Amino acid sequence: MPQNLDAIKSEADLKSYLQPVVIGGDLLAYTWVRCFHETYGIEPIVLTGLEIKQISTSRLCSNVIVPDIDQGDNLMKALREQGAKIAAQGKALEEQLSANQNETQSVIDQKVAIDLR
Repeated sequence: MPQNLDAIKSEADLKSYLQPVVIGGDLLAYTWVRCFHETYGIEPIVLTGLEIKQISTSRLCSNVIVPDIDQGDNLMKALREQGAKIAAQGKALEEQLSANQNETQSVIDQKVAIDLR
């Protein structure tokens, strides 16, 4: 695992260190899946709230179904679980995981505030 981003010297190195996680199962999510696969040969992990056939049957990604993904801390829990698995594979930096968790929590907090209006 690289200690910093300087360890990634070329686009070819990205496949060894990058593990995209896409949230949602709509057309935009599948577009991200195709882009990562076509550009880098990487299989993103897609978190969905239920089975979406275009995602769950795709050979370009893996699908993790998170029940009630839009309720409470379910999304954060799923992201932490995926982050731990990715880190165990040597594909993520601790600093990146922490920063991403804070950003994700901020997005969730904003969504909750909007839903309460």
